[in-house]
Amino acid sequence: PGRFSGAGAQQFGQAAYDVVIAPGCTAQGKLELKGRALVNARVEGELNNDIELVVGEQGDIEGNLTGTSIRVFGKVKGDISCSGRLELRSGAVVTGNLASPSLVIEDGVVFDGHCRMWDARGAAGQEIPAGSRLEEDDGFDDDVTPG
Repeated sequence: PGRFSGAGAQQFGQAAYDVVIAPGCTAQGKLELKGRALVNARVEGELNNDIELVVGEQGDIEGNLTGTSIRVFGKVKGDISCSGRLELRSGAVVTGNLASPSLVIEDGVVFDGHCRMWDARGAAGQEIPAGSRLEEDDGFDDDVTPG
């Protein structure tokens, strides 16, 4: 497993990661990441993760993210769908829609999009799959501007 070290390592809990896409790298396409993953690079495309996905401070993602647990410190331009906890940490810039049963947005986050949250147990005690509510009519009139 890879390990994130250097400046900012404490912010990521000095934890070992199964997958690390380090600064200076660029990736394109649909990425299926397994285990705990740290993305601290430029990615154009879709990222799917089964356990924990961390977008580091140098992470710059243009595409949709799906996973069980997602923490964002960097930039994401795309929808984020999470079946567990979604955290937008101070300094994150997110443009896109969010779907998660558990959401934390810290001070200092820039977020432009819509958010869907639900009881993780669902109406009948069953977990609702991540992203299942992104496509529904959100009830917002996107053509109206305050003024």
